[in-house]
Amino acid sequence: MQPRRRQDHWAISIYIGLIIVGFALLLAPTVYSHMVQQHYQRQVTVYQHQQSNQTRQTRTLRQYNQALARHQAPVLPLTRAQQHHVIGYVSAPRIHLINQPIYYGDDDTTLSHGVGVMPGTSLPIGGRSTLSVISGHSGFNNQIIFDNIRHLHNGDRFYVTALGQPRHAYRVYKRIVVDPNSHHALAPTTIQPGRDITVLLTCTPIFINSHRLLIFGRRVPITARTTISTNANKHVTANLPHWFTIVVAIVTLCAVIAITWWVVRNWSHQNNQRTH
Repeated sequence: MQPRRRQDHWAISIYIGLIIVGFALLLAPTVYSHMVQQHYQRQVTVYQHQQSNQTRQTRTLRQYNQALARHQAPVLPLTRAQQHHVIGYVSAPRIHLINQPIYYGDDDTTLSHGVGVMPGTSLPIGGRSTLSVISGHSGFNNQIIFDNIRHLHNGDRFYVTALGQPRHAYRVYKRIVVDPNSHHALAPTTIQPGRDITVLLTCTPIFINSHRLLIFGRRVPITARTTISTNANKHVTANLPHWFTIVVAIVTLCAVIAITWWVVRNWSHQNNQRTH
């Protein structure tokens, strides 16, 4: 009977181990997502502390955008440090996108850290005759970056804060899908005289990435009601991943304990029957 008991013991140990590993794999994406969001928030906090130093270059930034509108090729008024650090953040309460860090550039390295301003488009500080394109990945390494902008519809709003400027609100008025290999793919992102437009861009369909989805937003005033609403959304959504992680962890632990107790109880019961 001793070899039989030893075999049963190893079988139970392996079974319990597989259960624990399975629950850990289920929990891992949630924990990872929470850690990424916390990292994003720290980046935004650093940016907010540096705002006072960036407001001095407002005139230079606006001159750059004005030159772009005149089809000139001005020198980018961003220091090397600014080009490699957060220059702002974008939020869209409708899809629970909160304080996504904005960088300058749209190369793979930049977009692995957040979203980026497409070179050759206006800097995202608003103003007449500006069109800024902000690009972000979809379906990227368990991170939710621009995955959900496909759920933004006409009338929804998103908000951009960048380069020491106050937050600007944009109302979605158009959605288009373009083939990046087309000669006319960038035509819709041409600056329109007198208008203040920001475009959110991502790959589509998710995991296939053969086309590009562009969400166009036109600048609108920020009202007191909008400010209260977005602040409330920010508070609830920012805390959701933290509480969700705790709940999932507790449920997972309870499930592992319950299953372990049930397996050990049945094993002991079967052994008692064999001995008798």
